[in-house]
Order: sequence, then C-alpha cells, then structure tokens
Amino acid sequence: MSRFKRLFNNIQQRPAKIPFLMLGDPNPELSLAAINALIQGGADALELGFPFSDPIADGPIIQQAASRASKQGVTTSCCFDIIKKIRERYDLPIGLLVYANLVFYQGTDAFYQTAHAAGIDAILIPDVPVQEALPFVQAAKQHHISPILMATPSCSEQTLLELAQYCEDYTYVVTRSGVTGNTQQCKFDEARAIALKLTTVNAPPAVFGFGIQSALDVQKAYMAGAKGVIIGSTLIHTIAQMTPQEILDGSKIIALMQSLYQKL
Repeated sequence: MSRFKRLFNNIQQRPAKIPFLMLGDPNPELSLAAINALIQGGADALELGFPFSDPIADGPIIQQAASRASKQGVTTSCCFDIIKKIRERYDLPIGLLVYANLVFYQGTDAFYQTAHAAGIDAILIPDVPVQEALPFVQAAKQHHISPILMATPSCSEQTLLELAQYCEDYTYVVTRSGVTGNTQQCKFDEARAIALKLTTVNAPPAVFGFGIQSALDVQKAYMAGAKGVIIGSTLIHTIAQMTPQEILDGSKIIALMQSLYQKL
C-alpha cells in the first residue's frame, strides 16, 4: 500500500494536513529547515514545488518563492538532493508539483526514475491537461509513482471520468478558478460538487488546494468533502518574513503550521 493510501486510510474525522513549500526557497539550507519545522508542526504529508521561470498555475507569492530559489542557483538536481534528505529522516508521503518543461528537459522517463529514487510518492504536472497526460501517467506508473491530475470547476463530466481513470492516491480539487494565492475566496460549494462527482466515478480521494489560507478554510474544505487540504501561499508568505535564524530555530514555523490547521 502506498504512503498516501495508508495516510488516508488511517485518518478519521479530519483531513490530512498537507503544506506546500517551494524547494530551495530562500536557499537550500533554510528550505530544508522550514520543511523539518512543518513536519514537527504536524504535517501529515508534503507537497513540494520545483522552481520554474513560468509557473502558469501559481500566483505572485509562489512565483516570488521560485524566483528566490532560482537566484540561489537551485536546480532540479538540487531539489532532488533536498528531497533525499527529507526521505532519509521521514516516512511521510511526499508529492511533487513540477512543470512539464522541467520533466521534458531531463527526459520524462529519466525524471520519473530520479524522482522515485529520491523518495517521491506522487507527481502533479499542472500545465498538462488530461488529454495530454497519458505519457506522463505511463512513466509515473512504470516507476511506481502515483500520477495526480487537477479537477477544476471547468471540468466536464467526461474529463472527470478520465481523471478518475488516470489518477492514483488522490485527486487534486481546485477550489476556485485562477492561480494560487490568497487574494480570492475559495468556492467550497463548487468544490463540494466536484468532490461528489469524483466519488460517483470512483476517483481517488479529493485533496483541496488553491486559495486556502486559514484554519476556517481548512474546516470548510473538510466539510465540503476534502480528504486532505493543501496550504501554500499563506505559509510561504509568512515564512518569507522570518529571519534566517527564525527559520533555523523552527518554533515560529511550528506555531504557524499548528495555527493554520488548529481546528483539526
């Protein structure tokens, strides 16, 4: 049984707590320290991003995080090195959000092989629509990685059916249209409708993301059918205001993690 499946099977009466951070932000050492603190603060799983110059699904906060990491010379290889260090210490599920060009550059098969060796459990490529996802899905499964696809408010029922056939471990439900960030309110009624439709086509559990920025949002997401909840921009923005020493110390990040998921 995969780490994500085991997690979702074991959690009762709450969603999985899944923070998102950009690998290498603000530099590799502090990135690893921040991730360690999030885990100490109660993270059940991680979603981690690779810095990329044109992250079309991401809003300004995550774009800035990618830019900070890139200015420090953080490469795909560096990101995998950070993940290996995390995997050496922890057995929690790790999902990766990465854009297609980074996969193509290394070679699709080679990228998934490297990801598996580093300890990645699942990969989401947000700029690949379901109609073009098959080569990535096949490569993922060949290397024992779960392919993850996004269910958005604009998805047709046919698209949701295809998502259900391709996805493993979980389905990423986008809680509103647009890019990531905390400037727009989540539309939990729409997300609930998507989650219900996914259930009818036997899709993997719904994990909600995009725009979730508070403990109240997490609670609303759970009530709308989320098996897991991803928070990214709010975490990244707050950590970016901390000094290097505060990040290394970790106590403020632990408190932040616990406050965002405090109702669980």
